[in-house]
Amino acid sequence: MDNESNYLIITLITAVLKQVIEEAAGVIPGAEVKLGRPEHGDTNFVGAFLYLYMIRPEVCLANQDLPNCEEDGTLIRNPQLPLKLSYLIAFYGKEDSMEPQRLVGSTICKMLKQPVMTANRLQNIVKHD
Repeated sequence: MDNESNYLIITLITAVLKQVIEEAAGVIPGAEVKLGRPEHGDTNFVGAFLYLYMIRPEVCLANQDLPNCEEDGTLIRNPQLPLKLSYLIAFYGKEDSMEPQRLVGSTICKMLKQPVMTANRLQNIVKHD
């Protein structure tokens, strides 16, 4: 991924999270993952909604990106902006068979097994989209 495509990084992170939740949702046949605000319209929906609801600067890392230019003004590297991305994940399904709870548990286990988004995983998303 080159510097020109860095504007896509939030999109890529969201796509990786969606992929992880889709993999975890495999515990319930037919479960799907949708992007956007959670909706209550379809009572037969089984799966999850993934929604990026807040983006904030990561203040404790803000001063780590000091001047990136040589004395003559030549750019050494692009400036960085550390951000905190806050997602809401809402799980739906048949309550009597505890589908939402099973989806939550499976997703948590999947995220604990893969707590870091690797460059390789991000590049795989780029190749497939």
